[in-house]
Amino acid sequence: GGYDIDETEEVESVVSSSSSAEEDDEEEEDEGRKQKNERLSTFASAMFSTGKFLVDREQFQESITCFETVLEVRREVYGWDDPLVGDALHMEGFVRSKMGDYDRALMLLWDALRIRKIASEPLKISATLRLLADLHFSKEENMHAALFYEECARHLKEHDMKDPHLPLVLIDLARTKDRLGDYGESMNFFEEALSIYEHSLDYDDDRIASLQYEMGVLAFQMGDRDRGEECFRQFIRIRKSKGSNMDEGVANALFVLGSLHWATKKKDLAHESWVE
Repeated sequence: GGYDIDETEEVESVVSSSSSAEEDDEEEEDEGRKQKNERLSTFASAMFSTGKFLVDREQFQESITCFETVLEVRREVYGWDDPLVGDALHMEGFVRSKMGDYDRALMLLWDALRIRKIASEPLKISATLRLLADLHFSKEENMHAALFYEECARHLKEHDMKDPHLPLVLIDLARTKDRLGDYGESMNFFEEALSIYEHSLDYDDDRIASLQYEMGVLAFQMGDRDRGEECFRQFIRIRKSKGSNMDEGVANALFVLGSLHWATKKKDLAHESWVE
């Protein structure tokens, strides 16, 4: 190619030296980028913890800046679909919903759900589904709320039937169905939650008592007096076993039972309930 032997060796030596220098520069850049990302990752983790600390103290406005910063940094370091980005979206969405900024919260939670479904994280998916359901429930968008509660319950059941969040989601779903006038479905979900509680809690746990009260109210709405009376009696029994004789809920239940007895001509029982 126009070079003699000596010239060719000299050119190859120069090219080799230049290539080696470029590789060294790339390695230094890669190392510098890696160290920068590590620092940013540590910073984002610290900000995320700070944001959660503020949320625990209900300082929602102050926590927003933390989660916005975390989201920006994690997107830069990990990309837009990383699970850590999903965590930041979820938390900011939670805070926004608490502050009543529902439209922004909805956008953030939808994106968090998308990422969490990509990562196939059942518990995190169910957590975001429940937030979306709660948000729609707060806005009285009951059809949407019911759909999200149902999907959330399905994910929890697929993951672990003993998950402590499952009965709470079923109760929220029952309340939503009650709002929609689907009383039969509402009672079914209440009963499913009660069954879980009865197998996992003490028989006189306050959560069972509260659930029996709600089921009693619903039974009376449905015209099932016997079921309503039985639920109220179970509620009263549990509350009294804990020394809650002057409990407002107990008083309300006794008043309703007294009215029921009076309507069915059981005046002595009515008088007894009202006096108590």
